[in-house]
Amino acid sequence: MECSSKGCKQKTHGAHKNCERCRFLVFKLRQERIKGGLCSMGCGRPLVTKRQCRECATAGNVSNAKYRAKVKEQVFNHYGSMCACCGCVDIRFLTIDHVNNDGHNSKTPGGHRISTGSVCSRIIKSGYPDAYQILCYNCNIGKYRNNGVCPHEKR
Repeated sequence: MECSSKGCKQKTHGAHKNCERCRFLVFKLRQERIKGGLCSMGCGRPLVTKRQCRECATAGNVSNAKYRAKVKEQVFNHYGSMCACCGCVDIRFLTIDHVNNDGHNSKTPGGHRISTGSVCSRIIKSGYPDAYQILCYNCNIGKYRNNGVCPHEKR
């Protein structure tokens, strides 16, 4: 695929829209804006966060929330959008569960827990492995507190 930067005819690599050279130039331009106390997005407004003005940061948060919701919906749709144990279908109660009870091993390189959005992205990238399932919060916590077995299964 060809670079989407105006006038550039270089080839891109992977999922990138711009070639490596153009991505580097955009990075440097944003760094210069930040050093000057301006929003890195090019709107010309002063910074209120480390990189952005209030308007751009708010727009980015809304955009990121929409993306995370879309990714989560894809994962839930793949695994059935209902609790694998009790059949609950209320999306407000549904969570992603590690079938082998090894969720505590999923951490960032810094040792922090991984957000639901990141877990969903990993699930999609790894081809929806069988190591995950959808459980309602009650079944998920019941399973956690009952040595890996939901209390519904003990009846």
